[in-house]
Amino acid sequence: LKDRYGAGGWHVYKISRVNSTKEIQKVMHANQKTSFILQPFALFDCGFVYDNAAVPTDIRMIYLGGQFLFSYLRYPKTGDFRWNDHKGGSWVYIKEKEIPPIIKVKADLISGSLKNTALIALDFIVTNAGTPYLIEGNTGPGLSWDVNNKADVFMSKKLIRGIVNQLAGRISVSKTNSYNNSTRPNRYTPTALSILQSV
Repeated sequence: LKDRYGAGGWHVYKISRVNSTKEIQKVMHANQKTSFILQPFALFDCGFVYDNAAVPTDIRMIYLGGQFLFSYLRYPKTGDFRWNDHKGGSWVYIKEKEIPPIIKVKADLISGSLKNTALIALDFIVTNAGTPYLIEGNTGPGLSWDVNNKADVFMSKKLIRGIVNQLAGRISVSKTNSYNNSTRPNRYTPTALSILQSV
């Protein structure tokens, strides 16, 4: 049971098979302003193999403007089922070739069906039966910047540069615009460039 508009692992509850109806009613009564969805819980602790070992992880893929940027695996902390960083989860970046081909194909199709300007994160799992599932899509993927993790800093900068580049590309001033007819410099583009230089 999860908040359909939530993030960070908040308002996500694992419902037991025993007295499930009462558990759901209790959660919804305590969070009456939250809109919930009920999502099947799939077993995926040994469906995906990474570094020669089966791992209970989801595969998050980041796309910007229809282009694949990077991907990482997210692991839950011991004793929890949520892999969100806010809930003690951890992650490791993986290369594109390490993504299961069927998941990469599905993710590319989903990204391609959206507007080219979209920034999205697509979360997949591979069940113990070997079936890939899209768990959810996010329009506001989390950004981590752990200064002690060089890969994390590099990927965070890559994402920021991509966003700034896309924003700078949207800025177009026609020849008839008053700014082009004045001696004043464009007040927008230098800002975008300065941000790029800073990261």
